[in-house]
Amino acid sequence: MIATVGTLSDLREEKLPSDAMPCLFAFSLGRNLRHLYTGAWFQYRQRPYPIPQPEVWETKEYPFDAIDITKPAYLTKIYDQKVRHGVPVSDAVQSDYAKQPSLTYSGVVVATFELGQYLDVPNIAPFLGSDFTLTSVGKGDVPRPMVGVWGESDMVSVEPGDPTSRFTFNANHGSITAGGNDSVMSCYAGEDPKQNGRVLSVRTGSGESGHVIRAEPTPSFTNISIGRAGERMFKGEFTEAYMHLGDLTKIGADKQFETARAQYG
Repeated sequence: MIATVGTLSDLREEKLPSDAMPCLFAFSLGRNLRHLYTGAWFQYRQRPYPIPQPEVWETKEYPFDAIDITKPAYLTKIYDQKVRHGVPVSDAVQSDYAKQPSLTYSGVVVATFELGQYLDVPNIAPFLGSDFTLTSVGKGDVPRPMVGVWGESDMVSVEPGDPTSRFTFNANHGSITAGGNDSVMSCYAGEDPKQNGRVLSVRTGSGESGHVIRAEPTPSFTNISIGRAGERMFKGEFTEAYMHLGDLTKIGADKQFETARAQYG
């Protein structure tokens, strides 16, 4: 039996998600995910006031103050807050107006996606292997891919829904658990000493579901998006997502879930 244990670096309570272990990506509309991050969280477009002409829009960056909700706003970019050696910073972007989700604010900023709206994350998908943790904050009506990672033959999707939420890893592997009104999901693929093997598990505030699987062949990924997985599209709300690679243990993954739950309740 090969067991893995949490280390100090991925268990200390005061560490933010990308401090516990450096992330593959770290996107949030509502908070810092890395202690030393000083940039904006996201960028949006909005008509200026007074409106000089209907087709004119201005672009703003949103760091730490409340977004102006008196006029419609649309998400154009979410800044990648992580710093990871050997992996470039890669923002989630969408330049097509028709594919940009709308933004609202009621204590926390939320991007509302309609079918066909998404942001792409370039360049970093090939760094992802078969072991990872993906923690996300968002809601959907039925399970649809809020976050997707895919290649020619491999695909990962995180699909919040009501009454169930789903995590998939390729066609025949996945887990489903109660979702309901829980917005925080943690999806884990890797070794779990409690189950004496490699597992796929998904966790929400309503529970956790997982199962032991055989070793996953080395996958090949080329694309990451928020709002779709391949041709499948998301409809719902999004606030946050960050992805750790296999250097975050299952114990560390559980800790990240608990701190996200404490943040967003």
